[in-house]
Amino acid sequence: MYVQGKCYKCGGFMAVDGSEDASVCPFCGKPFIVEKAIQNFNETAPHDIGVEKASYDYDSDFVVERSVLIRYNGYTKKDVRIPDGITVIGESAFQGMNNIESVYIPDGAELISEGAFSGCKNLQAIHIPDSLITIDREAFNGCMSLKNINFPDNLKNIEAGAFIG
Repeated sequence: MYVQGKCYKCGGFMAVDGSEDASVCPFCGKPFIVEKAIQNFNETAPHDIGVEKASYDYDSDFVVERSVLIRYNGYTKKDVRIPDGITVIGESAFQGMNNIESVYIPDGAELISEGAFSGCKNLQAIHIPDSLITIDREAFNGCMSLKNINFPDNLKNIEAGAFIG
């Protein structure tokens, strides 16, 4: 079962296999103990009081709260089709998913949040709908294989460093 973890060295958020003892950070290459990475994430993750938390259902590929895609859990899929009704791709929702090669974002999506696809080294193509208004900072940081992207006419903001690396 995959859960969220955080690298002690670079601070990168990542999906870690909870059944493993150790792994290597996909961002900085440092080895880490899985249990400590999970604890590091739990200690540093924001805990908003009074905010309804998303229920993490590992039988589903998508963790959604209201119309915000919080996290993607399809660790082996190459082609991803985000479900209809999503208006925001949340911060770091796909971070470090090196298996992904293409993503289809549905009509109605308005924002790709900070770091949403950062570290997706094999991401080659992304469909962006006409409804998209903003691509936030470092949304595609480190997506070095990205070569097919069309920007809609309605896109108003591409924040600093959105495609850095």
